Amino acid sequence: LNTKELKDVFAPSCMTCFDYVNSLADIVVGYMGAPFGWQWMVVRNDTGREMLQTVMHQLDTQPVASQGDRKNAVQQSIPAYDAGVTLPMWAAQLMGVVIERVGPKGLEYARFSIDSHYTRNYLHLKRNYPHKLHQHVPSYAKKIVEQYKLPEN
Repeated sequence: LNTKELKDVFAPSCMTCFDYVNSLADIVVGYMGAPFGWQWMVVRNDTGREMLQTVMHQLDTQPVASQGDRKNAVQQSIPAYDAGVTLPMWAAQLMGVVIERVGPKGLEYARFSIDSHYTRNYLHLKRNYPHKLHQHVPSYAKKIVEQYKLPEN
């Protein structure tokens, strides 16, 4: 998708959101980094455990896998996030193949996705709303972003 053509489709608030992981949910289901055809489940509290126990007999499960190092991949992506680069479709598809072959996998890919979104959104906020940066970014997101070298301006 050409994100420049779709800029009006995405709410501007998405670029300033730091709740990519739905932190207030009792249970979260998602695919990012899971093997093809599978979903991750994150249970955050007793209510989520109760909900999971209700349907557990209907689920197939497997151990969580993780491989690689997300930090280098995130660091290499930061200049593109900062510049707001949009890749042509052929380049995005090629990048997807490369990342799939040599990039982080499983849980480490999910962490890559979280770190990437937080650094991208932090840079967007810093560029467009610097006066709100300190109060808007939660401490858990700051800890993630602080792991990376960001552009000065």
